[in-house]
Amino acid sequence: MPRLTLLATGLLLTACTGLLPPASQEPTHLYQLELRAPLTDIPSIPAEKRHGVVMVEQPQVAAGYDTTAMAYRFTPWEIHYYAQSRWVAAPARMLREALTRALSQAGPFRSALDQPSGMAVDYRLRTKLLRLEQDFSGAPPSRERLVAHVKLVDLQRGALLASRVLSFSVPAPSEDAHGGVVAANMAIKQLAAEVVELSRKALATHSKKRS
Repeated sequence: MPRLTLLATGLLLTACTGLLPPASQEPTHLYQLELRAPLTDIPSIPAEKRHGVVMVEQPQVAAGYDTTAMAYRFTPWEIHYYAQSRWVAAPARMLREALTRALSQAGPFRSALDQPSGMAVDYRLRTKLLRLEQDFSGAPPSRERLVAHVKLVDLQRGALLASRVLSFSVPAPSEDAHGGVVAANMAIKQLAAEVVELSRKALATHSKKRS
């Protein structure tokens, strides 16, 4: 009889547990990394002075950053990820879109592409994302650090026109994931502006050498 009582009690508890709502979980916050505002601080180039088509290649990504998880660190050697905050897409994809938009707006090229379109491509922009993280290792405020290696290649001549590591450190307005996102978007705008300037100078220098 005691065994039957225990069995009945166990079945009753199991049934009741199945009726209970699942434990509440904090929702995941999704953030974008993009170039929203135009690069108004860079003078535009007249259409008649632009030439060539550039393909913005899918960026390579250093280990630890090829994920939608948002990275942060307290020490130089240990990386962490926010549990409830993520990028809406892989940083490489969002970086490619931002650079393509910047070069379309203010670059020296007639057209900037991020996907094959049937057009003949004259140049390729190759990027490697080396670092994208919120750094808490120093005194407050934390800083969003964005580091990328950028190369511009002339395909027709097989020439490397420019190669540079660009590094940015932007203070976060708050010591949380949202603050890091705000700073990261400021950093991506600074990177886009630098890539535009780098492309302009590289093409201008290369044109002088040819003439």
